[in-house]
Amino acid sequence: ELAAVTSTSAVEGQQAAAVFLRTGQTQSQAIQSVTAALIASRIAELGVVESAQLLTAAQIQFNLSAGQLMPTLDTLNELSNKYRVTTNDLLQSISRTGSVFEQQNGTLSQLAATIAVTAQTTARSGAEIGNAIKTVESRLATIENADVILKTTGVAFRDMKGEARALTDVLLDLQLAFLEVSAVEQDSATMAAAGVRQRNILIAQIKGAVDIIVA
Repeated sequence: ELAAVTSTSAVEGQQAAAVFLRTGQTQSQAIQSVTAALIASRIAELGVVESAQLLTAAQIQFNLSAGQLMPTLDTLNELSNKYRVTTNDLLQSISRTGSVFEQQNGTLSQLAATIAVTAQTTARSGAEIGNAIKTVESRLATIENADVILKTTGVAFRDMKGEARALTDVLLDLQLAFLEVSAVEQDSATMAAAGVRQRNILIAQIKGAVDIIVA
């Protein structure tokens, strides 16, 4: 039945459905999700099962319903048309860093915009960008690194209630702060936030903070 509804092969339909059913979806929800996976496979040039796995990762990380997958795909497709990034890169990157990004009060749309703008300016792959964002989020959550950034730039990773701030908000504040602080202080802040390997990607994200927010 799932294969018939989605117009894909019986084997692919069953395998993709199994991915979603294992998350506790009902059959009607799985039909919605498999339909989204089929469309994702076409626009991202992926297999239906791999698309299902990537969409499942996004669902779990951001607590999406089956009905939210199609609007999510629309958003990713729009970004891929506007920026130098593929839907595949967006899905791969989200699957790598979505959980950490969401835990720090970021949304899927914010993450997708961050990936798209970063890809546009750095030409890095979705996997590389995802790993960089994951590194930055993890390092910002460390008190020692957060203190270095606060002391050098005045930018806080947590709000007055002690809750983590979304990365996009932090990036914008850093962009503004960098207009006032010295190059040495900028270097200290970016090194604390990203380390040596991911520092260049973070710098690109800080420079593109406004673009990320309006994407």
